[in-house]
Amino acid sequence: VGDFNQANLTLRKNGFLSKISEAFKDVNIKSVVNSGALGPEGTLQTLQMQINTTPDLAGCYATDLESLLPLLEVLEKAGRRGRVKVISHDLNDENARRIQQGSISANISQNPFAQGYDPVMHLYNHLNGSWMPPTERILLEPEIVSQENLKNFWTIGRGAVYPQAAMAQRPQALSRSGTERAAKIAMVPLPFPFSDQIREGALAAAGTLREHHVQVDWLIPPSAKSEAGLSVSAAIYGPFLEELVRQGYQAIGVAVADSDLIPYINRIVARGIPVVTFNAEPGSLRA
Repeated sequence: VGDFNQANLTLRKNGFLSKISEAFKDVNIKSVVNSGALGPEGTLQTLQMQINTTPDLAGCYATDLESLLPLLEVLEKAGRRGRVKVISHDLNDENARRIQQGSISANISQNPFAQGYDPVMHLYNHLNGSWMPPTERILLEPEIVSQENLKNFWTIGRGAVYPQAAMAQRPQALSRSGTERAAKIAMVPLPFPFSDQIREGALAAAGTLREHHVQVDWLIPPSAKSEAGLSVSAAIYGPFLEELVRQGYQAIGVAVADSDLIPYINRIVARGIPVVTFNAEPGSLRA
């Protein structure tokens, strides 16, 4: 279940379906529920029907927090909490409690601190040292968070855990004495609470780079949040990225949830502005 109007969540779904069909041929997919098309009430009703008519249901995969909540509600009402395994994304206090209680079997941690920290450092190193990535994609391996290891990732009331040992694995600033230039880097996230955790990493990188005269700004398009709700549309994000270029930003990091944003990125890169994407979903090469 997920909002498959979003390209990144569609990639999660496609990667999931591909892996099931290739590696677990004895597993049958009962249903794929598009919460984005059904709306809150329709999602709730559809999940209720699917769960009530599937007595041997083994598990559910929620690709996003908004789809997880109705799923848990239906399982609770059906008296099947803890009996049906639930896999989710996005750690927060509420999901940490659900993991403790057994409502969520496992959470896929996307290492949000690194998602914020690494792109900023890579962009700086590219601007001032002509650094290039060693591969087409630099992947952050997801961690599986369960009751057994929750304390290594999250403390309820305090938030995410970032061990000092993990910082040693993060990219370092490549200093170029005498050749450094002041730089403005924009990080453009999705307008969801999960992005706050990515922001911590971006701000930590900004602090590291302050002595190198680097300005790092965390910017969400104003029209991404409105009375109608949150939007990740390329019609909003594309012109916003172009405006950042006009404002003099020399490098941009952006989360891509709408594939129509790609032509905007291509045009910006063609003008010599490096762009890195973060919070991307490489789980399905077919997509």
